[in-house]
Amino acid sequence: MNRPAPGPFAREALPGGDYPGSGRVKEMVREACRSAYQEIPRAWRSESTEPGVMWYQSPSQGDWGFAAKRAGMCYLLSR
Repeated sequence: MNRPAPGPFAREALPGGDYPGSGRVKEMVREACRSAYQEIPRAWRSESTEPGVMWYQSPSQGDWGFAAKRAGMCYLLSR
């Protein structure tokens, strides 16, 4: 049975300023998660059900004004 990892493998803080739009935010989070994926332990990557595939969650425009919520969350699906 596939199960999500117990939490994100990375939380990537995003820069402040004006909200750059949904598309740009998703692009920024995707790029940050790709970099973070390369840095996680190999054992974690080997537990992934789909090597090289990750999921991410990006902040909404409403969350952008709160520094604590202005971050991307990166996830793997593990065995």
